[in-house]
Amino acid sequence: MKNNMRGRPLEDKLKVVVVYKKRKNLTKHFISVTEHDVDSVLNTKRKRLVLPQDYEIVEIGIGGSLLEVWQKKYEIKNITPMP
Repeated sequence: MKNNMRGRPLEDKLKVVVVYKKRKNLTKHFISVTEHDVDSVLNTKRKRLVLPQDYEIVEIGIGGSLLEVWQKKYEIKNITPMP
């Protein structure tokens, strides 16, 4: 990045944390972190969905601090990667 660029400096993208279940009747929860915006995660009309349509989103939020809170709340050990 050039030092003499005009305008507002680039900011780091906020992390979107998603807690989801692969099936409605499943008790096991999964957690993923992505840099997509919240609207693109929730939008089901996109050609390439961030999460498959049959997954049930339990909670969604912005910020890395939610990761630790929700890992304890839903007893999740591993973070699954999201494309």
